[in-house]
Amino acid sequence: MCDTANTFTVVPHLVKVKARIVLHLKGVDWVSHPVNLLKAENYTPWYLGINPRGLVPTLVHNGDVQIESNGIISYLDETFTTPRLIPDDQKLHVQAHLQDEDGLHFDLRTLAFGLVLPRFLAGKPPEALDALEAAEGNVEGQPNDHKYAQLAF
Repeated sequence: MCDTANTFTVVPHLVKVKARIVLHLKGVDWVSHPVNLLKAENYTPWYLGINPRGLVPTLVHNGDVQIESNGIISYLDETFTTPRLIPDDQKLHVQAHLQDEDGLHFDLRTLAFGLVLPRFLAGKPPEALDALEAAEGNVEGQPNDHKYAQLAF
C-alpha cells in the first residue's frame, strides 16, 4: 500500500486549498501535480481519464480517485484517522452540510461560467469540449450527471 497521495490542483483558491489544509493537518505525504486551467489541461484526455468532470482538485490515493474538495476531505478523514476531524457522532450532520455545499458550489459555478465571466475566460476551446463530450468516465460509480451542464458553459 502506498501512503503517498497525488493531488491535481491549481493556483491556491479557497475550494482547492481546503483539501491541502486537511492533507497537512493529517500529516499525509502528498505530491502536487499542477493543472493549468488557462491551457485547458483539465480537459485533456489524460486528465478526463482521472476526473471525468475535468475539475480540480482531484486526489488519487492507492488507486482511489476522489473529486470535489468536500469528497476529498471526507475520504481523508476516513482513511487517515488521526487526528479525527469529523467526530463520529457528527458524521451524518457534517456529510449533509458538505453535500449541500457541493450542490451550491455547482449552481454558483454554472451561473458564473454562464453569465458572469467573459467568454474568453469561461469558454472552453473546441478540443476541450470534444474531449469532455467524449469522456465516458463515471463519478462514484455513476454516470457523470454534471456533464451536460459543463458542456453548456
